[in-house]
Amino acid sequence: MSVIQRSTREPLYLQIKRVLISRIAHMKENELFPSEHDLAAEFEVSRGTVKQAIVELVNEGYVYRIQGKGTFVSPPRIIRGSDGLPSFTDDIRRKGYVPVSTVRFIGLELPPASIQDKLNVPNSQPVWRIERVVTADGVPVALVTSYLRSDIYPSLDQHEVINNSLYQTLAEHYGRVPSYAKDTYQAQVASTTLAHVLSLHAGDAVLYSERLAFLDTGLLVEHVQSYMRGDRFIVQVQFPQEGDADESAVGIRPRDVRR
Repeated sequence: MSVIQRSTREPLYLQIKRVLISRIAHMKENELFPSEHDLAAEFEVSRGTVKQAIVELVNEGYVYRIQGKGTFVSPPRIIRGSDGLPSFTDDIRRKGYVPVSTVRFIGLELPPASIQDKLNVPNSQPVWRIERVVTADGVPVALVTSYLRSDIYPSLDQHEVINNSLYQTLAEHYGRVPSYAKDTYQAQVASTTLAHVLSLHAGDAVLYSERLAFLDTGLLVEHVQSYMRGDRFIVQVQFPQEGDADESAVGIRPRDVRR
């Protein structure tokens, strides 16, 4: 039975969209969504009207489509928050998933000139490169590469980094972890190599982030490059309150600095 109001000025597809969003809240992730044909019959409208509603749901991340199979309920987006220094582990856990980091590489190397410039280290000084794949309930959602100054952190143990968060390892061994950072985000598309790592298709949307992380003394100690699946993350920005205008929206000092 139709639950939309034809006497109002609100377009029918927006009314349908609103009803469908309320239904999605009670459906399971990856559950098959009703077909356009069935929804058109239910709401007593044309398939074109239903399609408008579905397209908006797809664009806003509520559902996704697989050609030849149908429309499905999207998993909840992981919020990349700004209430503190964003942590993949904490962000994923807040959504009820189990986060796991798999170390693909850890070692000392001479970095590219661009990394040397960002970290303000001499050409001859090696830095730590730590590359990890982060999963949520076993699904790869982010590829993260950290560059750390070796003069601040002279030794790192691969097993400790595997079993603990990177910042937890730094805190236990050195008592010095980044306390604030400046993050930037931009939309990109996945290369063939990245798509393979994150279980995507080449050309799928990803979020690319760069971080400059500082000790509480103001010393820059880490540069991070992160690629996040565009279908699994959203970025939440908290603007500074009055009197805090000197702190950036996504670089505010954290309450929790684990990552």
